[in-house]
Amino acid sequence: MKVHLPYGKTTIEAELPENTRLLSSVEHTRLPPLPDLDGAVRAALAAPRGLPRIGALVRPGATVTIAFDDHTTGSFGPIREVAIRAVLDELDAAGVRRGDVTLICANALHRMLRPAELARLLGAGLVAEFGDRLLCHDAEDREQIVDLGLTPAHGHPVEVHRLVADSDLTVYVNTNYIRGFTGG
Repeated sequence: MKVHLPYGKTTIEAELPENTRLLSSVEHTRLPPLPDLDGAVRAALAAPRGLPRIGALVRPGATVTIAFDDHTTGSFGPIREVAIRAVLDELDAAGVRRGDVTLICANALHRMLRPAELARLLGAGLVAEFGDRLLCHDAEDREQIVDLGLTPAHGHPVEVHRLVADSDLTVYVNTNYIRGFTGG
């Protein structure tokens, strides 16, 4: 049995024994490529499900954090860059200055990405524009972690990056279209 596994910008083919069982909690469906990825993202932002548009959630002078998946979460196409640019345009239209926006890679306990890896995920333009306002989460830096307490139902501790707690709005660009949020 031949399977294709994500590997960097492409895939690698692996040959597995015929009696291999592929286990997944989701049924994989092949979706056709979008003819206009940017247009589809902007249309989705213009008509969000169950929430107001991003511009209605902020005011001029608001601070915004845009979090995005790291390279361990696969994506098909340049969705991170396209989605972040579309969100930035929504924020611009609402009067939020680019200087009040920070990008953070939601890498959890994975290693922090190198600049070249960030450029591959976001495009060199966003990396250059955001400079020191583009960072990777460091789960070991206790100064950057805020304890929000325990969940009411099960008493699980909730800790987030300080930017998430301190920003007026956090937008999470999730590239995992099948499973949704995959944090532990």
